[in-house]
Amino acid sequence: VLIAPVHSPFFSSMMAPLDHLAAKRGAVLLYKHDFDGKMLQSPDFYLKLLERGARNLVLWPHVPQDDWSLLDRLRSVGMNIVVVDQEHETAAADVVALDSDHGMQSLVQEIRSRSGNGPLRMLAHDPHLPSEHSRQDAFRKSAGDEHKVCLAPRLEDDAHRDAFILQLIKDALEESRPPVGFVCSNGGLGLAAARAVSVLRKELVVGTFDYMDTMEEHTLIALKQPIDAMARATFESLVKQSRYPKQWRASTLHFEGEIIVTGEFA
Repeated sequence: VLIAPVHSPFFSSMMAPLDHLAAKRGAVLLYKHDFDGKMLQSPDFYLKLLERGARNLVLWPHVPQDDWSLLDRLRSVGMNIVVVDQEHETAAADVVALDSDHGMQSLVQEIRSRSGNGPLRMLAHDPHLPSEHSRQDAFRKSAGDEHKVCLAPRLEDDAHRDAFILQLIKDALEESRPPVGFVCSNGGLGLAAARAVSVLRKELVVGTFDYMDTMEEHTLIALKQPIDAMARATFESLVKQSRYPKQWRASTLHFEGEIIVTGEFA
């Protein structure tokens, strides 16, 4: 059973290879949309899964989770669990995630090759979400002390998000040492920044995590997640947990992304 945000552009990309792997082994992949981000606050739902014989669970949180203790309870009653994308300390599940340090180093190197050595800014969200925290930490390590992280609210409406990012970039360019480039923590912010730079007609380099096909219409340096490899690792983890429950120990599997350049950079 896959529990994830259907509205995420990565949902379909992960769903397809997982479905294919399940079909090859004669299994059926079911999914449930995480409407409000409260996937770990509904123990009754998981009890129903167990009553119906479901033993393999893939969780893809898209908002911060204050309490992960449900994973321990599910593990204790025989559920095999993989958490995708969101790293956290747990002995109850394997974690499959992008290598944020490698990804950030790759993005900063590509940006530097086009922008030079001026200040960089990172556009990001509240670091309470593990993937946000790891990417912001990686930025500070890769870009150095001179560079800043600018936090933006999570706005579901693209127009409001784009307007906020446009104003944020305008303000940054008025500083005494304006940035020569931006790094964005996710694809939505990356698209918003690319649109803002186009509107302002500034020669700024924008890099972003989470490549999406819609980025081909914009000028960006994007990091593509290795979704197929992550899906295989997710499925293999569930198989190992099921076959060797006593020997299994929780681990985090990191995967390196691939740089994709679009628009005028291509």
